[in-house]
Amino acid sequence: MNNRPLSPHLSVYKPQITSVLSILHRLTGIALFFSFIGLLWVLNYLTIKLQKPSDLQANFVGFFHNNIIVFLLIIISYCSLYHFFSGIRYLIWDQGKLMSLKAVNILGWLVVALSIVGTSIFWYYILI
Repeated sequence: MNNRPLSPHLSVYKPQITSVLSILHRLTGIALFFSFIGLLWVLNYLTIKLQKPSDLQANFVGFFHNNIIVFLLIIISYCSLYHFFSGIRYLIWDQGKLMSLKAVNILGWLVVALSIVGTSIFWYYILI
């Protein structure tokens, strides 16, 4: 018996932009699912545990002054925008358009660029 890996195997193939972005699309979907549950848990905690509206506002403002929380929110917003633009890319492909190798590569890099630019613009206006 040979100890060779079964074909196809990940060590055989060079990562391509389509495969990397497809995996990233799935990972961002999973991250958005769990971050949505976490956000609901935080909002539930803030509304049930704190009875006074002034306490709620003070804690909510304090929540955004934590650098770790802001970093996680930036990651979540990037995941949201990436998943959105990647979903549009898949809808375009479902119509059978932009399927040439050159168009696929350009569209993939465009999704990455739009996600980064969109996240930067969003947080620029949030943090001003």
